[in-house]
Amino acid sequence: MHGRGAEVAHLACLDEVAEGFEGLLQRRKHGLGDALGPGAHQTITEQSYGPVIAAITGLLDAGKKDGSIRVDADPGDFLQLTGALWRAASSPEDRAPHMLTLILDGLRTHR
Repeated sequence: MHGRGAEVAHLACLDEVAEGFEGLLQRRKHGLGDALGPGAHQTITEQSYGPVIAAITGLLDAGKKDGSIRVDADPGDFLQLTGALWRAASSPEDRAPHMLTLILDGLRTHR
């Protein structure tokens, strides 16, 4: 694929990642993160780590294959970076969407 078609295809994988995390950020805005106590957070983390890493790995691998994501992108690193989104200041302005953009920009291949 060359030209505009290749550019659109490269954006698709990162768009999928962005959409998934934007949904999570909306839940954070509605208090999901604050409503869970430390014990619940620990349990959720332990039960969901494997499936979450597998999903992130699949998305990153697809992007690596189509050339839209850097070959050195690591699912564990991505998960740790995006974990900071839950602690981002939400007032006076919600910083999480901007932080997500920075994380996603760091995944992009530089052409």
